[in-house]
Amino acid sequence: MELNYKLENLIKRYKDKVFIKDLTKKKEISYNEFYQNSLYLHNYFKSKKIKEGSRIMIHMNNSLEYLYVLFACLIGNYVACPVDTEIKKKKLKQLEKILRPSIKIKKEKDVKFLKFPSIVTEKKVPYILIFSSGTTGEPKGIQISNYSYIKSAISFSKLVNYDEQSNILHILPMYYNAGILNTFYSCFFAGSQITLAKKISALNIFFFWDNILKENITSFHLTPEIANALTKLKVSNNLKNKISKIKIISTGSFIHQNIVDEFEKIYGVRILSCYGTTEIGGPITIQSWENSFVEGSVGYHSKEIKIKILKKRGIKYVYVKSPYLMDCYINSKGKKIIPKLKNGFFKTGDIGEYKKKELLILGRRKDVIKKGSEIISLPYIENVAMKSKIIEDIASVSKYDLAKGSKVFIFVKFKKNKDLTAAINDLNKHFFKNLKKIEIPDKIIPVPLIPKTFNGKPKKQVLEQTYL
Repeated sequence: MELNYKLENLIKRYKDKVFIKDLTKKKEISYNEFYQNSLYLHNYFKSKKIKEGSRIMIHMNNSLEYLYVLFACLIGNYVACPVDTEIKKKKLKQLEKILRPSIKIKKEKDVKFLKFPSIVTEKKVPYILIFSSGTTGEPKGIQISNYSYIKSAISFSKLVNYDEQSNILHILPMYYNAGILNTFYSCFFAGSQITLAKKISALNIFFFWDNILKENITSFHLTPEIANALTKLKVSNNLKNKISKIKIISTGSFIHQNIVDEFEKIYGVRILSCYGTTEIGGPITIQSWENSFVEGSVGYHSKEIKIKILKKRGIKYVYVKSPYLMDCYINSKGKKIIPKLKNGFFKTGDIGEYKKKELLILGRRKDVIKKGSEIISLPYIENVAMKSKIIEDIASVSKYDLAKGSKVFIFVKFKKNKDLTAAINDLNKHFFKNLKKIEIPDKIIPVPLIPKTFNGKPKKQVLEQTYL
């Protein structure tokens, strides 16, 4: 793939077309202006004696400048290292020691432009280093080359049918892979427009739909946590009619089927899931409307991808062969670790099934346990629980037990005004009616809150440490 040739031709094609509409700054940036400013930022990095292959740490809030840095790293052959802005100081220092960045971009004023002609050299080099979103344990970086990352973005844009008429609302954090590949690069290479809004949060979620009504949005990505929060808002018929024409894609983690159903009941549109991991280059599937009704389905994959299921000790592991596979892991000591493949296939760590080219994800390895002599899926138990309609949120964990092999504990946030004793009794009755005896949780633990990461993953270790 001739990366720069593709870039230059794309810029010529969309020269004056709006690429980014920044709602915060109230300005529009054309494809050509965005490209030129990225080149000028590349000039600034060169003036700071930053060499190709050097790491540039990006530790700032969502902004147009953030996107300039990401793109300047692409055309300048630097390694972009996006870091969570809410990371604790101790972990941040640890990451800095691993990264040893040549420059740290922390504020918009750190992004400077030197306006003179710039020469761009094309070569396949490491482009991005993304650290896993886990809140505990040793940090682990995932490094991907520029060619693999951009090819993955182009593949995904075709998978979700982005084109010159698309207008994607960007509300995800830019340190998050979906906020880079799914809603930035995939849009760029499809000739689409990005409407850049504030990162969605508990403070601004009540104003979320305002942008949908004002702008000609055709698609946006959200996390299961955001989707669940949006089901709590009141909806006008005008808004409902507007939303029904928009493609809404869930990303990041497992979304409970009842949230999808509740969202459709309120807004009249299905949320479509996509599946992927950073290791395999990002998202590789998208649901259709039809398979959004199939529990666990994440839809069909792009033609470049191959999937197979390997069974071990009764558990079905998902393996993926991807042309967008990462280069390596970077461990806590800064050393490269090349991923182990099985005949070219990468073990994702997910459990699932693959039928007629449709992929079903049943959970992560740690979410599928052996209890007695049977295989138990924790996400399945959570889905059954959520159908009781007395639960607002849920998380489950398993603990080793000498007698049973494993015990299942579920942490439940019940809906308001529910007597806890009565609610627990009702939930137990629901379990006895809808689960096999061996699947019934060993203990129900009511909690005031299920702590989560931004992309909706429950902080299970926090729950265990607090309540177990």
